[in-house]
Amino acid sequence: MVFWYRLSAKTKPSIATTTGEIRCADFHETPFADESLGGVFFLESLCYSANLQGALRESFRVLEPGRRLVIIDGLLKRVDLRRHVSWLVRETCRNWAVPRFHGVQELLTAAQVCRFNVLQAKDISWSIVPSVMHSPWLIARRPLALMMR
Repeated sequence: MVFWYRLSAKTKPSIATTTGEIRCADFHETPFADESLGGVFFLESLCYSANLQGALRESFRVLEPGRRLVIIDGLLKRVDLRRHVSWLVRETCRNWAVPRFHGVQELLTAAQVCRFNVLQAKDISWSIVPSVMHSPWLIARRPLALMMR
């Protein structure tokens, strides 16, 4: 489930001219009409979808023609990870209740299959380092708790 925030603006968006609504829905099957949204934005949420193409297909369905989909999410640069790195990724997914992290190429391919034109794909890994610094602690907590029993 994801919370959708739908905005409508009279002119340029500002606090004074913007109204909106918040709905909770499955992002594979939203309550919005075809071609009814001026934009779709996934902020660290697409990784919670086990059906990447389904989520993108639904985004394409609800977007007005020519409007944009923006995705900011954790993606794997490579899927052929070394054993220890693979374990860290699996544990991070488990701690964050994420089925798995999608690969960059997997996302780009799924976007093209769903008829999106990819305008820009940018790696911002170093920008999110502060927010993931707690991952090693979360991963280490479980084995430490078992050893302390």
